[in-house]
Amino acid sequence: MMIKIVYNIDMNEIKILPAYDDGVFKAIFTKPESKVALLDIIRAFTGIPVIDAEVKNNERSIENVGDKHIRFDINCKTSDGKLIDIEMQASSMSGDSINNAHEAIRERSVYYEAMLHSSQERPRLYKDQVQSIQLMICNYTVFPDDNILRRFYFTDETGNILSKSMCIIFAELTKIDVNKPIHDMTDLEEWAFYLRYSNNPKYQKAIETLRGEKEAFRMAYNTQIHVSQDEKAQAYYMSRLKYELDEQNRINTWEREKQETFRKALDLGRNEGRNEGIKTEKFTTAYEMLSDGVPIIKITKYTGLTESEIESLKNNPPKQ
Repeated sequence: MMIKIVYNIDMNEIKILPAYDDGVFKAIFTKPESKVALLDIIRAFTGIPVIDAEVKNNERSIENVGDKHIRFDINCKTSDGKLIDIEMQASSMSGDSINNAHEAIRERSVYYEAMLHSSQERPRLYKDQVQSIQLMICNYTVFPDDNILRRFYFTDETGNILSKSMCIIFAELTKIDVNKPIHDMTDLEEWAFYLRYSNNPKYQKAIETLRGEKEAFRMAYNTQIHVSQDEKAQAYYMSRLKYELDEQNRINTWEREKQETFRKALDLGRNEGRNEGIKTEKFTTAYEMLSDGVPIIKITKYTGLTESEIESLKNNPPKQ
């Protein structure tokens, strides 16, 4: 199917869905007419000079009854046999934050990479296994530095690499410098800028520059417009957005309730401790008065303790 090239879009006439949404991202880059864009984005984020790639079934088959479906966003195989899965993460996973170092998304990347690598046929010699690359593109900050891209391999504690047959790459779109001129950006920076801001009216002039300079961006943008005009895609995006907002609201509510419960427990503990301290002081005063021969009836009047409580002090003096 051919799509008419679009150079100028009135942002008031059409709501362009964000390319950083995983559903929209998948819809854009898995279409045959976006092949040029897919190959270019693979080259930019992995550094591999890919000539061609085949988009495969994105759902890994279940081999055991207890298994669950693993659904990749874009699962592809390059012409030289490399396995690449591209995952787009629009927002942090439930319960994940900079406070816990985004443990969930990091562990998820390891699990997905393991599934991807094990999907290849067992080679006759282990040295002949093909490289698998798990690319995690995140529209939020995961690691506390300014690096847009980082690669992970199997290494020992000193950094010596055991093998490069398995690789996990994290790309963080939030770290793109929006003030950097387009013509000074690397291919990686251009794609990071495009994915994060292609639907943002504020940056449309820069997006137009990208589309004018490279066919890959024209193909991606026109497919993105086509997807954005699809009612099913719009409904799917809005339902996902609503779910994420509801989920975030649930987490925020849970956090507030947890903090409120902690505050009440702390106040209760303080009150109980305060009351216990006052009572201990009363027993100490009563014991001293009793030792000085003050009548029990007067001790009761000044301390508020009962006669039986004061009597008990004769055999059980308070601990000092």
